[in-house]
Amino acid sequence: RREILKSKMASACQTNIDGIKQKLEECRDDIKMFVNGVVECASNHAEQHTATMQQDKENKRKLETKLQQASDHNAAKQQVSEKQTGQLSELQSAITQMEEAKGQLSTREAALKQELEALRAKKQGLLQDMEAKATSIHQNHDELVEGATWYEDRLGWKMIKKEADVIQVIFTHVQPEDVAKQFKFTLHLNADNTYTVSDVVPNIAQVPELQADLNATGNLALFMYNFRAAFRQSVLP
Repeated sequence: RREILKSKMASACQTNIDGIKQKLEECRDDIKMFVNGVVECASNHAEQHTATMQQDKENKRKLETKLQQASDHNAAKQQVSEKQTGQLSELQSAITQMEEAKGQLSTREAALKQELEALRAKKQGLLQDMEAKATSIHQNHDELVEGATWYEDRLGWKMIKKEADVIQVIFTHVQPEDVAKQFKFTLHLNADNTYTVSDVVPNIAQVPELQADLNATGNLALFMYNFRAAFRQSVLP
């Protein structure tokens, strides 16, 4: 585009110069005719010498005016050329700034893509962790149910599901004098895969220790055995 613009400007200047040359040739022809007229008039009409000199001065003034106009026109063309050159420079600067901005946007886009991939990977890791915890909770629940069947058959022990993660544990055959008497408590399975004991009837002092051991080992069978043993100890004379 710059080369095309320079070519157009050079063509326009050349056209102006050719016009000026043509005008100069016309002026020269006028001067030549004037001089011939002066010579002819001088030989025939000496009285017209003063008028001829005045005409010569007028023609000279016209010639100077034409030359000045041509010079002014050329200066104007030069100003236009300089202005167009400045505009071209400004345009090129704007294009450069746009290209730099485009490069910055591309860099930012790449960084955002990396952040998005990192977030997706983090999300996937969280989902996998949640699935692993859910699997562990269900496994513990299955172990609890399986152990309950064994204890119910042999020790008069059963479980009643109160909520999704809450069960009531009931022991019988604890007190020899009254084998039907119920000894019970409620076991809560928390979201963080820990256990909480509540509603112990009759209440026994070993509850905090038994709960802590269960959360430390995760051994439900041993927990049930120790809890029944604590109940039995509480009724011994």
